[in-house]
Amino acid sequence: MKIDYQRLQEDAETGSFFQIYFEIDLHEWTKQKGSLLTELELQKIEKQAQKTKIKSYGKNSSITTENWEQHKETFFTQRMATYRDSYTLTEKIKLELLRLEELTINATDYKVLNDRYRAYLEQKQSLSPQQKTNENETVRYTAKHYVLAYLIECNAKGESFPIGQKKELEKIGSQRIGAGKGHRFYREFNNIINNYDINKLNHLIEIGGENWRTIVKDLSNKPETIETYLQSKQL
Repeated sequence: MKIDYQRLQEDAETGSFFQIYFEIDLHEWTKQKGSLLTELELQKIEKQAQKTKIKSYGKNSSITTENWEQHKETFFTQRMATYRDSYTLTEKIKLELLRLEELTINATDYKVLNDRYRAYLEQKQSLSPQQKTNENETVRYTAKHYVLAYLIECNAKGESFPIGQKKELEKIGSQRIGAGKGHRFYREFNNIINNYDINKLNHLIEIGGENWRTIVKDLSNKPETIETYLQSKQL
């Protein structure tokens, strides 16, 4: 018997647009939501690997006017992940703005959240790919930021680093930073690999600055995967 994990996830959702999920062990989710499952499904789950994860929506999932600032980055990342990977971030934001126009709930708090999220999306939309504004500070991306994003993305996807493969690294660098900048990427790759441990928070801050986490997700095609990986590493 095959378990319909998509149905389990849909059953777990509350139906609200402004909410986030948390990834928990399937066995832990079963303890919380066992009433949603049939007896056969419960028996099947008992045989599943302990590391099996499921997206869980619960009492702490709702975005409110009080916790918006705390959860807005996670909410944005998870919303962007609902669109096809083939879409650019700019295209995803345009579609998300259209989605907001379709929301018809008239509750006051809901309207406030809608306005806040719209303003947040429009700010993201107005910034160029090469820079982001955080409060009154402008952060310009450098080769080390692109390399750090690449390395963490490789770890998140379980892929090995192409150490010693100069041509391959220069090709990756040209794709990520721009034509003619592959060698700069290659040099910075070697610098980070040889002098830093990207599993240590203080090294991550030294490489990417205080906003390294946001920068890495901004430069990645898989921000949701990055976020899940970083959470698993408690970074």
